Amino acid sequence: MYVETGEPTGSIPEVRWALDGRPAGTGSDFVLDEARGAHTLTATTGGTTLTWTVDATGPATTAELPEGGVYHGSFTMRLKSPDGMPEFRVDGDGWHKYYGWPTDPAAPYLFTPRGTEIDGLAYGNLGEGGLTVSPFSERKPGYGTHRIEYRSIDAAGNVGPVRSVTVTLLP
Repeated sequence: MYVETGEPTGSIPEVRWALDGRPAGTGSDFVLDEARGAHTLTATTGGTTLTWTVDATGPATTAELPEGGVYHGSFTMRLKSPDGMPEFRVDGDGWHKYYGWPTDPAAPYLFTPRGTEIDGLAYGNLGEGGLTVSPFSERKPGYGTHRIEYRSIDAAGNVGPVRSVTVTLLP
């Protein structure tokens, strides 16, 4: 956090910081290095006090998958987070923002052995090459067992816990 005070002639006013009601130092800036949870931060200078509520809690994420964990040909997944942006990754590959299905954000994400072609890209590909690949790439079907991890990141940059499911895709 940073506070910029006015500069009256002859001196710069001192800023006193307090975290959760306890004195936390002086100066124009403050680094919050606290445990998770909500905290109250105040800066007082020249008789004026400013107060912030600081969110240091990671967002929660829920996943909706069909029952079982063993699927024939394809399966869907929907992620929800009331206070963050969900992300997912498959088999330790890079994180992908979850926006639902590319042609319908209200629809769940569809995973298939070779992906589904939409506007020149194949989405939901479980074969080699990653989740989103060119339809011109040779793709071996991604049958077998896969680990899907998911999490959310909120507007404050807090990363929620990573959870995972294991799915098996059969021909």
